[in-house]
Amino acid sequence: MNWHTLRLQLPPPAKILYREIRARVLDPFEVGSPAVISGQTVRVPAYFRGGGRADYENPAVARMIRWLAEHPGGELVDCGCSLSVYSLIALSLFPASAALGIDPDLVSLKCTRRLCALVPAPERLRLVHGFLDPVHFSAVSLAAAAAATSAALDDPSVSEITEAIGYREITDPGFAAVPRHSLDGLLEAADPTRPRLLKIDVEGFELSVLRGAATVLRRLRPAVLLSAHPQFHGRLGTSPEALHAYLREAGYRSEWIATDHEEHWWCTPA
Repeated sequence: MNWHTLRLQLPPPAKILYREIRARVLDPFEVGSPAVISGQTVRVPAYFRGGGRADYENPAVARMIRWLAEHPGGELVDCGCSLSVYSLIALSLFPASAALGIDPDLVSLKCTRRLCALVPAPERLRLVHGFLDPVHFSAVSLAAAAAATSAALDDPSVSEITEAIGYREITDPGFAAVPRHSLDGLLEAADPTRPRLLKIDVEGFELSVLRGAATVLRRLRPAVLLSAHPQFHGRLGTSPEALHAYLREAGYRSEWIATDHEEHWWCTPA
């Protein structure tokens, strides 16, 4: 019986344990091995091999790669990063790049830290726990938010298995304790000479994130890789038209990239 056959026969809790044991057997010294993710070959811990991500959002990832190649030393700001494949690829392929991952789910952030542990100079990855809102309710700097997040991720009670990743919605009162930041607040001290790419994938709350980035769009003029979710807009009182109108008013033009489980748009200063 091979590893794959054994995994298919296990109940869900045992599959989780199986993945951890298999990772330790295959990679006892945690040096990782090559894996194809989003069409790119990168080195990852054994735990993340075979995760079904070989073709994950390939056209959008390819557009990010093109931008990073054209902007040496650029920074990716991954809003709603979940398990940040984008950060992994940016940091793996471009040694001068940096990445900032923002998500309201601590497990997502801890899994991202684990996923990116083997990239060159992993300190280039910063993580921030919280929702992105039009108002910077947390009133903290990026450095303070990243430090608080790092401390929270060091808590052993926070899982680092991908099966525990969860969706958090800002309108759910059950998540009222999760910090609320705005991009304007977090990036207030950002160097305007450094190229930036905002990747926004927030399950229908794209307009809220952009409204909290009005100064960022005006002062830093980042490129925006927008993953829009029209299926959620009606419930949230917005629309694709309102989203693109906001970007036009901010002096941006939008170009469709691809549609898979969501719409991917490339938005740049006009």
